[in-house]
Amino acid sequence: MKKQFRILLFFYHLLSASIIAYGQDTIPLQHEERTIFPIQKLKICDTGKLDSTHQNCQTEIQDGWVNTQTLALNESTWIQASIIFLEDHQTNLALMGRNFRGAHEVYWNGELIAQNGVIGSNYSKSKIGRYQFYALIPPHFLHAGKHHLAIKHLKMGQAQNIGARLWIGSFVDFKKQDTNTNNQMILMLTVFLTSALFFLIFYFGFGRKISFLFLSFYCISYVIKSLLKPYQDFFTPDFLIPYMSFESSHLPANIGSIFLIAFLLWEMLVPKKGLFLAAFAVLSIWGYFGLTEVQYLTTLMIAATAIVTYGVYKKIDGIGWALIGLGGFITLLILWMQGVLGYGYFAGVIFFLVCMTFSVGQRIARQIQLKQAALLRSSTLENQLLKKSIQPHFILNSLASLQELIDQNPEKASDFVEQLAEEFKLVSRVSDQKLIPIEDELNMCRIHLKIMEYRKNASFEFKTEGLSGDEKVPPGIFHTLIENGITHGYGTKREGLFVLSKSANNGHIEYRFFNDGEFEIPENGEADQGTGLKYIEARLKETYDNNWKLKSGKVSGGWKVIISIKN
Repeated sequence: MKKQFRILLFFYHLLSASIIAYGQDTIPLQHEERTIFPIQKLKICDTGKLDSTHQNCQTEIQDGWVNTQTLALNESTWIQASIIFLEDHQTNLALMGRNFRGAHEVYWNGELIAQNGVIGSNYSKSKIGRYQFYALIPPHFLHAGKHHLAIKHLKMGQAQNIGARLWIGSFVDFKKQDTNTNNQMILMLTVFLTSALFFLIFYFGFGRKISFLFLSFYCISYVIKSLLKPYQDFFTPDFLIPYMSFESSHLPANIGSIFLIAFLLWEMLVPKKGLFLAAFAVLSIWGYFGLTEVQYLTTLMIAATAIVTYGVYKKIDGIGWALIGLGGFITLLILWMQGVLGYGYFAGVIFFLVCMTFSVGQRIARQIQLKQAALLRSSTLENQLLKKSIQPHFILNSLASLQELIDQNPEKASDFVEQLAEEFKLVSRVSDQKLIPIEDELNMCRIHLKIMEYRKNASFEFKTEGLSGDEKVPPGIFHTLIENGITHGYGTKREGLFVLSKSANNGHIEYRFFNDGEFEIPENGEADQGTGLKYIEARLKETYDNNWKLKSGKVSGGWKVIISIKN
């Protein structure tokens, strides 16, 4: 038996060799490990004969890969092959073609068994078919022996992947492959849609930071790109087929790259980012027409690397995650370009989004901590303002002045009590606010000066210059300056002038506060005005972060404080 088996095996290989020598494929459909086989021996012909004579065939292909660039656009071509079944097959045998961008008619032993799209009498009456098409082989053609395949192909567009191919095998297993591809696409769409929603929520929920919106649009562009990719067209309605191609998917990808660059520009705080973004947008639109996908992605990697490098130089907060994300994206992209990872492109995008999610999450957690600290600081400042206005010595001195007024001038005593009550009322109303109208602040200043006139039996004048009336300032800052001025500059002096002026200078708003008090400078050259200035600095820090400066010092005729706020 062993000898007979070896003889049969010898003749099997001899038969296979002879078939290959004559340009025919032998398909062992009952192979133990494989159920789908590529068709390798093909002939490209100008005219089609539905037999095996292969007349008028200019090209013979030995490896099964058809270079679609060599086929004439908008013209019909016949692709023919001879196939031998070594044994009968039962059912569910199919032919599958991929990356033949156009319309097709499939003939098996001269019989039309499938159509993909429509091949009309002229191009205008033709209709493009699916990127991936199937042709079920009728049961009466599944017997052992030689069979002739002829496919009439009307090229209606150039596919990005110029290598097209034909397979034959189990239709059930073909559909399993399609299901796997479908699941992969659904997974990627889910990731992109979830990420888009994630960053959109961050945009609306955390101060409408524009970079979050850019990243959301970037994710949406890849949703559109994924939907336009042709390899999921087996579940796509026919009316969308003409718009589904690798070429069509490039445009939303290029637009998405503009949003990616915008995100990096705003996150890395690049100067003149608007000009940089406009230049890259022009390059992206031109790249859709003038660059291949690989060339454009190379340009994108160079631009993104330059921006992140600037961020490293400036030590931007969160630059570590940006480096990791961009590095992974570029690495996976290069592997995809080299053909090592089939989904390296999408994997790189997803990896970058994951890193940016971690970066954004950390940043938001830090913002929440800072916000909580700011609320605590604001409560402390509120208490300080109340304490400052209701200090025991201030109350005692005021009551002593009130007692004196009651004895000497009851009418003024009544007015004094009203002014004191009005000041407490104003202070308690604004102390919990971050910004108040300038008019409320000026009213507190005037009331306090009126109170101090009664207490010191003095006369104070308060002038304002350059104020429009719609300004908003932190509560108590000018009120505190008046308190400081009276405490330190009017010990014996019974007349005083206070002037508040506003001006704009080199993108800053300047408030200048002057009083003509008599100030003595200590030997160290520094004037200590107590906790008043510390309170003002804390309020400015809370409201304007680091975008302010405060200078104070003695000038000719008095004391001046300059508060400069970046506009």
